[in-house]
Amino acid sequence: MPAVRTILHPTDFGPASRAAFDDVCSLAREHSAEVILLHVVPPNPPADLQEMKALLEKIGSAATHPKVHPELRAGVVPAVILEVTDEIQADLVVMGTHSRQGLSRLLIGSVAEEVLRHSRCPVLFVKGQLN
Repeated sequence: MPAVRTILHPTDFGPASRAAFDDVCSLAREHSAEVILLHVVPPNPPADLQEMKALLEKIGSAATHPKVHPELRAGVVPAVILEVTDEIQADLVVMGTHSRQGLSRLLIGSVAEEVLRHSRCPVLFVKGQLN
């Protein structure tokens, strides 16, 4: 396996992302890698950006790995994830996924699938559980 120095972890703050973050921190510790914790908001976000930034920083500061850097961006989610992947020269992208199938996947779309198709580096999915 090639050296892993920078790991990108996109998060939507959901259960699957939270579960994946624990695995990201373990991988980062094993490889002495940095983690970029990324949250992407829509171009015209309905949410308070300061609140989102504070939540990212809270997650980053509570991490079990000291090299976690929160990053908040606005834009189309898969496009921004791919842009940041290239920008930081990520060695690995780790994403939580809900493992939706069938009609729900077709109606909702799949950020994970779009990132997988177009990423220039390996993408690791951590399967979360649907409630």
